[in-house]
Amino acid sequence: FFLLEMLSKSSVFCLVVLICSISHCNGDLAFTKQLFSDPNYYVTWSISADNSTLLMQLELETWAWVGIGWQAPGVTPDFAMTDGDFVVAEFTTDGELQVSDRYCSCSNGGSEPPNDTDLDPPGQYNILSATGMQYINSNGTQITSVTFERLMNTGDAIGDHPIQPGDQVIMFAFGQASYADPNTLAYHGPVNRGSTSLNFFSGVSSTTNESKGDNSLFLKYWHGCCMTVAFGFCMSLGVFFPRYLKSFWWWFPMHILIQITGVLLVLTGFVVITIAAEGNHYSNTHSFFGIFTIGIMLCTPLLGTMAHFMWNAARSKIPLFPDQFHWWFGRVTVISSWITIFLGMDLLGVPYQLMVAFGFVLLAYLTAYLWLDIMKIKEIGLKAYLFGAYTKKVEDPVL
Repeated sequence: FFLLEMLSKSSVFCLVVLICSISHCNGDLAFTKQLFSDPNYYVTWSISADNSTLLMQLELETWAWVGIGWQAPGVTPDFAMTDGDFVVAEFTTDGELQVSDRYCSCSNGGSEPPNDTDLDPPGQYNILSATGMQYINSNGTQITSVTFERLMNTGDAIGDHPIQPGDQVIMFAFGQASYADPNTLAYHGPVNRGSTSLNFFSGVSSTTNESKGDNSLFLKYWHGCCMTVAFGFCMSLGVFFPRYLKSFWWWFPMHILIQITGVLLVLTGFVVITIAAEGNHYSNTHSFFGIFTIGIMLCTPLLGTMAHFMWNAARSKIPLFPDQFHWWFGRVTVISSWITIFLGMDLLGVPYQLMVAFGFVLLAYLTAYLWLDIMKIKEIGLKAYLFGAYTKKVEDPVL
């Protein structure tokens, strides 16, 4: 049954392409361009004899979603996703093809391009026909092949760009094999995308840029390293000293040293990503969490400094401000930073194996926190744990 199903899909696919080719396309205008290598990604297109219709085939040598888009004619080639007209093809778990007509109004990318029909005001769905399949060729290579047809000028001024003679910026991307479901549209990562300048009528293009901004990618990795070391290790470890090691005289200088190191790494990572993203990084969930985390983090040492200089040996309990504010700001910083790190790893396309490994590290931290805190609650009582106290809980006298 599986073989019959595959043969049926193949027959339908070939028949549609053949009919489109005979009915609409001028055989003199047939071009192929390799967009990417490792895996190979090809685009083949034809323009109808009356220059009214584009027939395009995308072929990727792996199983994943595929996408291609272009800028309006005459746009200066900056190769950003901003104001790009996109066609994206996905496959369901049942192998069903889903082709969407999208437009990216987002600043320099940074988010998923919405469907034309979801824009405000809405555009139109202008894919005339589409077919595709995923299979394994005779060499044992996974192939994703999608063919679609659309008008050269759809008349949709909201969600589409016309295709005209002359150079136009095109952009392409595809799914990451490391994702659990690479066939569903998600962030393509820093590598699985590129751009070029292409003349649809002559087939002439500039050198394809497989992964734009190598220096930007380099800086993003440095940003990730700085933030992971700062929050995932320095600050996560730094809270151990005041919470569980106050019986040792060196807890305070160690706490200060590790936390200052973490703050410096965070500030370095912030500067690095600002340079790498050229001011356009702050448009996704990761960046929102990051800004919140940095804001809370900067308040935490300020509150700690105030608590240090306002300390009074004669006080009977730990005050809410600034001492307990310092504690809770620190705890929120650590938890929020963990969420931010995982969002950043997902955004950067880090292999899920590394994410799992880092998750186990944080799980070890969390387990240690919980176990030590339970021991502390048993020692001083829940009220003293939540609101601060210096002495162990006092049992009621037995009469």
